[in-house]
Amino acid sequence: MPVGALFALMIVVPSGYQVLKAALIVIIFGEMILAAFFGNPPRLHPKILLQYIGYISLGSLYGIYGLIQRNAGALPITKEVVLYVFIYMVFNSGITSRSSWKYIHNTLIYASSFLCLYLILSALNAYGLWPDWLYYALETDTGYLSIPADTLKYYGQIAVSSSSLQGLMFLQPYVVGFLISNPKKRPLLLLLLAIAMTVIMVLSGRRVLLIVAVLSPVVTAMSIRLFRRRHIAKPHAWRATLVFAGAAILILTLVVRLAGISIDATFGHLTNAFRSEEVTAGGVIPNVRMETIQQLFEGWKARPIFGFGNGASYAHHIRSDEAPWNYEVQYMQFLYSWGIVGCALYAAGIASIARSLIGIFKSGSFYAQYAVPLLLGMSAFLVGNATNPYLLKFDALFVIFLPVTMINLCLLERRVSRRRASQPRTGVAITRRDRLDIAGTQESALPMTQ
Repeated sequence: MPVGALFALMIVVPSGYQVLKAALIVIIFGEMILAAFFGNPPRLHPKILLQYIGYISLGSLYGIYGLIQRNAGALPITKEVVLYVFIYMVFNSGITSRSSWKYIHNTLIYASSFLCLYLILSALNAYGLWPDWLYYALETDTGYLSIPADTLKYYGQIAVSSSSLQGLMFLQPYVVGFLISNPKKRPLLLLLLAIAMTVIMVLSGRRVLLIVAVLSPVVTAMSIRLFRRRHIAKPHAWRATLVFAGAAILILTLVVRLAGISIDATFGHLTNAFRSEEVTAGGVIPNVRMETIQQLFEGWKARPIFGFGNGASYAHHIRSDEAPWNYEVQYMQFLYSWGIVGCALYAAGIASIARSLIGIFKSGSFYAQYAVPLLLGMSAFLVGNATNPYLLKFDALFVIFLPVTMINLCLLERRVSRRRASQPRTGVAITRRDRLDIAGTQESALPMTQ
C-alpha cells in the first residue's frame, strides 16, 4: 500500500507533498527491513546490482571532483545523482514477484487516469466551464498548476503550466505502446486513457509533449515490427495504431473546433523552438535554450574529457542566481560537468537497459508485453529531458528505474528456472538461497503467456 501511494503521488503531484513522500519512503524502508527479518530479504540480480553500483560510483566520483573544484552545486547535484539512485536501488530490490509488478502496472494506469481527469477538470474550471465548488486544487507551494484563460482568447492557444505534465512524456507512450503491442488486451479504460493523454499533450501548449504525442503510436508500431522474432505470431500493430490514431484525431478535431484553437498559432509556437529567436506576446526575444547550448559548449571546450565536476557553472552564462549550476538543457549541462568520459559511461548504462528490454520482448515471456511500452516511455522521456532538467528530480527518475525493476525480475526468474532445470540431472540439494529465490518468484511457475 505505501509503495502504491508513493508511486501515485510521484505521477499526480511530482513536485508537491514532499513531506508526505518522505514519510512513505521511511515506511517502505521499515517494511523491507521487517520482511528481511521474516525470511523474505530483498534481492537484486548481480548484473542489476553491478549497474546500480556503477551509477552510484560515477556520481560519487564526479561529486568528489566537484568538491575539489569548489563548485557551488557539488553537494546538491551529488545528492540527486547518488542518493536518489541508492533509494531506487533499495526499492527495486524489494520488488521480487510478478504480482508486485502487476501491482505497479495497475497503479500506473489508475494514477494516470486520475491525473488526466484532474487536468481536464482544471482546464474546464479555468475557462469557467466547471464550478469552483466542485473543484479542488492539488497544487502546493512546490507543485504548481497554471492555466491562463486569456491565452486562448488573444492568441488562439491553450497554455498549461503544471509540474504534472512532465510525467505524460513517459505515461502516454507507455499506455499507447501497451495497447498496440497487446491487441487482445485492450480494455475500454486503456483506450480512453490513451486518447485523453494524447489530447491533453497536443493541446497543452508544450512543444515536446505535442511531438511525443503525435509520434508515439507510429514509433510503437515500427518498433514492434523491427524487434519481433520470426517465430512469434505476427502482431496487428498497424491496425491497432490506425484505430487509436483515428479516434484521437476525431476527438482532437472536435475539441479544436469547439474551443476555437488556432492551428496556425500552434504550428508557429512549435517551429519557434528551432529558431535562434522566439516570437512571444512581448515581442521577439532570444531563444534561451539555444543560447545556453552555445555558451556551455564554449565552456566545455576548456575540459572536454572529464569536464568540471558535479555542480559546475559557466561564469559567462548564469541562468539562476540562487542555483547557478542549474541549466534547462540538461544534456549540455552533463557534458559540461562530466565531459566525454562521464557522459559516455552514463549513456552506456542507458543503452544496456534498452538492449535488455529488446531482448525481453523478443523472448516472448510474460514480461514481453511490457518491454516495448517501457522502452518507448523511457526513450520519449529522455528526448524531452533534453530541454528541461527532469532527471535531476526524484519523482522523475522512475522512468529509468522502472524498466530496470522489470529487467531484474526477468533475470531472477531465469536464474530460478535454470536452477530448477539442473537439479534433476545433478542431484544437488536445494540451498537456502535457492529456496528464497523460488519463494520470491512463485508466480513464475505460471504459464509464460496470459
